[in-house]
Amino acid sequence: MDTTTPAALQRPATPRFNPLSPAFKRDPYPSYEALRERPPFKTLGMWVLTRHEDVSAVLKDKRFSATLIPTLVQRQLAGHGLDCPEIVRLGEKSIVFTDGPDHGRLRQLTNVAFNRKSVEGLRPVIEAAVAEFLGRALAQPEVELVSEVTEPLPLRIIRAWMGLGPEAEAPIRDWTRLVRIFLEPGFITADRYVELHRQLLDYMEFFRGHIARVRARPDDHLISRLAHYEHKGDRLTDEELIYVCIMCYVAGVETTTSLLSNAVLLFAHHPQQFELLKAQPALLPGAVDEVLRFESPLQMTKRVASEPVHVAGVEIRVGEQVLLCMGSANRDDAVFPAGARFDITRQNAARHVAFGHGIHTCLGAFMAQLQAEVFLSALVASGKQARVLDDTLAWSEHSQILRGLGRLRVSFH
Repeated sequence: MDTTTPAALQRPATPRFNPLSPAFKRDPYPSYEALRERPPFKTLGMWVLTRHEDVSAVLKDKRFSATLIPTLVQRQLAGHGLDCPEIVRLGEKSIVFTDGPDHGRLRQLTNVAFNRKSVEGLRPVIEAAVAEFLGRALAQPEVELVSEVTEPLPLRIIRAWMGLGPEAEAPIRDWTRLVRIFLEPGFITADRYVELHRQLLDYMEFFRGHIARVRARPDDHLISRLAHYEHKGDRLTDEELIYVCIMCYVAGVETTTSLLSNAVLLFAHHPQQFELLKAQPALLPGAVDEVLRFESPLQMTKRVASEPVHVAGVEIRVGEQVLLCMGSANRDDAVFPAGARFDITRQNAARHVAFGHGIHTCLGAFMAQLQAEVFLSALVASGKQARVLDDTLAWSEHSQILRGLGRLRVSFH
């Protein structure tokens, strides 16, 4: 009698998947690779999708809503008995969390400043900031890259883009560090919500004052352009513009910090790829895409089904949550042959979903790409290669959806 159990029946009903574990934080890619061999599965109260085909399909499917986080925040605030209407409105009026007509309207009123042509006009500002921060780092025998270069750099660039004075940099940095936790409400306690609300009110008041000034005396910077832009008789309200400004920092600083730090790390670990980039500078745009693909700053995002949908042979019911693992999709061998290899000559690296896909494609994608291109171009031009001095990499632990380094000590030689 043959007692052999078929291989398909030997697999556990629910694959092991613990994105909160230290091992996963250090290196999620072995888990992703194993999960891509299986159909979508449900765990931790949500469907988990890891394949490029499935992740990109959901990202562009309007039957999946991006309003999950604002809904969860409202539920948590009610459960804590807290009245924080500004936190609720931040979710309701943020482009990243809106659907349908609201999303289309906000996108129409902001695209004028975030399209490729407008962002390209910031190149001199970005070049100047990169020259300052990277130049100072290159002159030192060793440097902690995150705190001295890759975090203050996007803060400086966005501040200049908005036309804010240097005195705004420190308070905005502190406000942003706290308010960014809004992106992951599962980790917010009642006391944390109270502090978040207090800081958010200060953040809003700061921008309210600046908006009043540029409404009275327009200039050529981002806030003034958005404040005075009109489309078919419609324009952003002050409240909406305040939330746009806040989300520029909350969604744009940490992801760009991670992108730049990850790029330095990858080229330090793949010196032959850095030499190739030095020899062929025309590879630069593709190199940035390959960094985004290989070590995606935003690893995960969530959606909720607004109607029944079939994905990869499973039915996702109304109200069910879906966790989209972009970091896994971007290593999928079915789309990116030898996806676990870092290769700046890869022809289809731009198919990555690091910036999302469909109507919710990251509004700041062009800005992040341009900063990375200018940064790497300056590093290549310096002729210096980074050497990592840390024995153990310190991946940031305060976020479950972002993959970036909390610290990276390097020398340039």
